[in-house]
Amino acid sequence: MTVAESFGLTADKINDLIDIHWPEWVAEAPDLELVPANEKLCDWLRKAPPEEADLVLHELARLAHEGAGSSPDAASVLAWVMMPSATVLAHQLRTLSDDIDCHVAAQLWISVRTFPWRTTGRVAANLNRNLRKKVLQDLVPTSSPFPPDGDDVVQDEPQPDAIEELIEILGDGLKAEVIGQDDVDLLLAVMDAAAQLVPPSGPGVGIIGDRVSARIGELHGCSPRTIRRRIKRSTDALSQLAQEQQSA
Repeated sequence: MTVAESFGLTADKINDLIDIHWPEWVAEAPDLELVPANEKLCDWLRKAPPEEADLVLHELARLAHEGAGSSPDAASVLAWVMMPSATVLAHQLRTLSDDIDCHVAAQLWISVRTFPWRTTGRVAANLNRNLRKKVLQDLVPTSSPFPPDGDDVVQDEPQPDAIEELIEILGDGLKAEVIGQDDVDLLLAVMDAAAQLVPPSGPGVGIIGDRVSARIGELHGCSPRTIRRRIKRSTDALSQLAQEQQSA
């Protein structure tokens, strides 16, 4: 199960919620008018100026807050916006629990329903920080030798800059709907497999290498060729999206 599956959310469901509620939300939260009527929310957030994107996220956070707008549907939309980073967080902390996706999903829901929307801080950055903190508080005993920020909870993870870049790339792909949640999970799995193979270098070790695709194919019950085809399809789609963004 993934974080998105724990919510029961899909891109189609989110788009339906937006189509149904957006006019009434705009009437209550005028800053939402920054999103053009002919453009999907996630597409717009991906390329909007940071200040404008944050105004829209603040309005969604107010609508989603259990004591302000009290809209579970707005909370679902805000949770979907945060889904790429929540997915990567669950991947980072996967050694802490077999049910890590459920833990992250539960805390993400609490976070979007209780976010202090009056804050002047960035919504996405604060939600990410608070989500990580709450999940670690749930899963790491107070007597644990790990530091409070959880930097050492998972060993051999990419450096923070790499994680942020990964979140951005996967998030752009999900928001643009050029890849799906299954594609994200597969890409994270092959990255893990490539990092864990011994020796960690040599023929067949890259993310589309024979050793990696054979290992993941066995776990997924399909052929290595199928795994390689899915990986190539996803990476080609992300590469094409990056080119389009650069030329826009």
